[in-house]
Amino acid sequence: MSSPAKRAYSESMENEYDISTPDEYDISTPDLKKRRTGELVDMEATLERMMKSAEEHHEKARTEAIDKASALEDRLEEADAAHNISKKDLDFAKKDLDKAECMHEKFESHAMFKMLQKASDSKVPVLLDDSEEVKNTLTKLQNMITYLKQRHDVAERLCTEALEKWQGIHKEYKEAEAYVEKISTLVE
Repeated sequence: MSSPAKRAYSESMENEYDISTPDEYDISTPDLKKRRTGELVDMEATLERMMKSAEEHHEKARTEAIDKASALEDRLEEADAAHNISKKDLDFAKKDLDKAECMHEKFESHAMFKMLQKASDSKVPVLLDDSEEVKNTLTKLQNMITYLKQRHDVAERLCTEALEKWQGIHKEYKEAEAYVEKISTLVE
């Protein structure tokens, strides 16, 4: 069944796709055994160096992540303190404004103030000085209220900014903490 043409074709295919083991890979030769052992020792040493280097890189990355988280924690504490101060300033500004507005409302609606206004309109000489003094004091109080409203608005804006700053740092801090955790658990 095997014709000379088929045999020639079969031999040519074997030569073209020669899968036999070359002599250099013949494990029975002593030189190859030494070379293979040397290569394995070199590979092992290389892998050991790489593992040590990876361990050092891991520790460096972990330390840097911890340092970053620590710095963010310090910034977070500062931002928290600033926010607390701004909240207190806002509380004081609100209390002062509320007190001034209540006082103004109380005296403007007071029966004596209404009587003094009528006396001033009627030009009752005895009450004109009293009426003028009360009006001047209420005008000063109104100016004080305007100032306190501005102070309140500024305190409110500063409090909002401090809170937003705290929230931004808090978010960064939580991400940094999670990164430290992620790096630290890589070796477990």
